[in-house]
Amino acid sequence: MTRTESNTARWIALTAATLPAGCLVAPVDLPEPETPPALSTPVSAPVSDPATPPAAAPLPPRAAARPAPKRVRVLLPAQSDAFTAILPELEAELSARRLVASPVPLAALDAGGGGLAGSTAPVIAVGTAATRAALDLGLDAPIVFCQVPDLDFDAAPRAYGVAYLPPLDLQLKAWRRLAPGLRTIALVLGRDETRLAARARQAAEAQGLALELHLASSDQEAVYHFKRAAAGVDGLWLLPDNTVLSPRAIREMLDHAAARNVQTLVFTPSLLEWGALLSVAATDRDLARTLAGVVEAPADGRGDALPPITPLSELEARVNVLAAERLGLDARRHVWIERSGVR
Repeated sequence: MTRTESNTARWIALTAATLPAGCLVAPVDLPEPETPPALSTPVSAPVSDPATPPAAAPLPPRAAARPAPKRVRVLLPAQSDAFTAILPELEAELSARRLVASPVPLAALDAGGGGLAGSTAPVIAVGTAATRAALDLGLDAPIVFCQVPDLDFDAAPRAYGVAYLPPLDLQLKAWRRLAPGLRTIALVLGRDETRLAARARQAAEAQGLALELHLASSDQEAVYHFKRAAAGVDGLWLLPDNTVLSPRAIREMLDHAAARNVQTLVFTPSLLEWGALLSVAATDRDLARTLAGVVEAPADGRGDALPPITPLSELEARVNVLAAERLGLDARRHVWIERSGVR
């Protein structure tokens, strides 16, 4: 019996003794002793079997090996100085497409080498001689040719060309930028250059210029035609055509133009030293980028989507400052890049 229970019993007995006889005492319910709350039993972590090793972490997925870069043979003619400056640009553009340039001198083919025979690697042929040599090998590989003034190869199977000249309308656009008042121009071409003549007419119309076109059979006839046209035109447009434009004929035409204050647009900066007003030429970067893009297409199975000749998209314009000042033209901006699609 607890102390509380003993005191309660004593109080009941005392109370009963003082009550009159016959009085009943109501029973008193004693409270149940409080039961202390049960203590929660902590759940222990399962003990691993020391004989069982822990599961190994999964290894990361193995990266797939990148394919080796494809090789591209660059067939260079004996006189390839003009293309030497383009090679670093071309190598960089090809490398960005997982292609590796491998220059091959044309002389190596004559010696039976070069590694082209039996190869399926794409070939970039520079110039007419290299293009003809590559096609004569009968390679089972795409051949991309450039710096070829004539277009005799554009119908050959598995042959893809890059334009020899910057776009003709871009040339005239650069000329109009220098000389906004230009209205009429003369052009002399060989009689076989019918396709180039048609493209020149379209380009002149696109730039709002009147084109006086003359077809010649010799360099002497070309000079004759220009001298007759010089009195009625604002400018002379020279396009490369070795059938009628010999160095002697070009110099004579440029001298006559300067004496008559006729503006002249030429196809190489070296002719500025002969008195020409403005030169336009393809840029190394654009030629390299275009070549790499054309080479990549057949390698990826997209050769059927390529045109026979892929055009360039930019040119570098250079002004003969002395000639411009003599003609009253503003030559403060004497070198710039003209791009297709840019106003």
